[in-house]
Amino acid sequence: MYGQDDEISIELSLEDVKKVALHYGFKLEKEKIIETTYTTNPRSMMQNRYFAAFWTARKTSAASEKSPKSNC
Repeated sequence: MYGQDDEISIELSLEDVKKVALHYGFKLEKEKIIETTYTTNPRSMMQNRYFAAFWTARKTSAASEKSPKSNC
């Protein structure tokens, strides 16, 4: 667990994040999966590798924003 025990954490799936972005007027322009490492020591055989979602979104218009209380 990250952070403090008394902190609230909301963890959304990538698909949920994309839905919210589209809902608020963003257009997904590029999407790909990239391989990356975390705390890798080049002199060590141990490596932590991750496949991360990498994407770019652009806001299409301010008029398409909806109230935060509306359903996605």
